[in-house]
Amino acid sequence: WGQSTLSLMNLYDKGLVPSIYGLLYGAVFVWKEPFQLQLEPLAHGVRSSFTRGDVAFATINTVLYLRRSFFIGKNIRVLIGEVEALARQHGNCFGNATFPNSSDLPIYSLLLQFHLTPLYNTLHDLEGATDTSREEVSFILDKVPLLNNDDILIATIAKKRYGPLHAVLAYQTLKSFMLRDLDNALDYTNQYMEHFGTKDLNLKHPSIWNTFYEALITFHFMRQTGEKHYQVRGENALMKMKKWSRHSDW
Repeated sequence: WGQSTLSLMNLYDKGLVPSIYGLLYGAVFVWKEPFQLQLEPLAHGVRSSFTRGDVAFATINTVLYLRRSFFIGKNIRVLIGEVEALARQHGNCFGNATFPNSSDLPIYSLLLQFHLTPLYNTLHDLEGATDTSREEVSFILDKVPLLNNDDILIATIAKKRYGPLHAVLAYQTLKSFMLRDLDNALDYTNQYMEHFGTKDLNLKHPSIWNTFYEALITFHFMRQTGEKHYQVRGENALMKMKKWSRHSDW
């Protein structure tokens, strides 16, 4: 289906490139192809969105591209530079744009506060940046009222912004696991299960990364505590991964 869509797009409607690339490489091919192969198409979606002045898919494709880059392990310093560059480009091109018929904040402010800043914070934490070094490379954080990822997490829950909530929980879980802060990793995993463990929301926001770390973290605590419910959670996550793997060629 995805490949047929690309073929039809190339034959008949070049103008659909930003939206089609974002949807296909952001939501469809992720289940069939290696993540690394999706970066250039998503980057193309970002570039074409700016070329066409498509603020909605410039935002969507930027979020998808940066998030995917983070989870495949792109060099932290390189990715920080990309976050900064794309933040500036969005500000220059779409600084005051809003969604039609919306009284919400400008799209740029939402992008900074709920998407770019949490990733930026996570990258600096993993890099081991001090406050001084962070000031030296700061890009637009002075324009964002919420700087701490836990504060942003609380705000996304309060405003029911499930997309960024999903992402921030993934960033915090991965960071805590990598830094061997397993108690906090479990706390973020529990929050993920609380907000996305129901059938309806889970269908809207299936996450390979959250599910992968759910298995690792709960199996760890099962070994540490011997509590059965951790084993059940780990086995459920493992079953999801096995089910998804049947649809993937890699």
